[in-house]
Amino acid sequence: MSVKELTKITVTDLWKEYNWIRNFWETEEEAVREFRRRFIEEALEEERAMLIGCTSYERNAERRDYRNGYWRRWIALKDGRLEIRMPRIRGMRYESGIIPRYKQRVKEVDAALMKVFLYGASTRLTGEALRPLLGCGVSAQTVQESRCGFKEIPQTQTRR
Repeated sequence: MSVKELTKITVTDLWKEYNWIRNFWETEEEAVREFRRRFIEEALEEERAMLIGCTSYERNAERRDYRNGYWRRWIALKDGRLEIRMPRIRGMRYESGIIPRYKQRVKEVDAALMKVFLYGASTRLTGEALRPLLGCGVSAQTVQESRCGFKEIPQTQTRR
């Protein structure tokens, strides 16, 4: 981009610069999301290798089981939903310590749901309020169930 005098800048020049900056941040966000996905998947792969006793394509006398592919799973992080490949093991029951079974959201998302609800929004509005941040809506039942985990909620929040 060339530098122009302030009196010679047109609206088109400003629009081009705005689009360049917006595209830059969109690609940066996508790169961060891809890094997070790869980091989580590599950690899951290492966890599976420790359980089995050897890495991929390795023959070992201490091998305890065999790999059995992957299955897809979604998890809601602070900055949106992420699709992760969860590894499977053929014979043994495998529950990851990194992403526990039935875990769909991180703690920060549950805390945000609680804060929006405590500020007075209904359960349905609470789920929809976080849609722009999470990239997905949360059902009213999910908000209600996450609310049950907190004992300090005053009973004035319930409607009559």
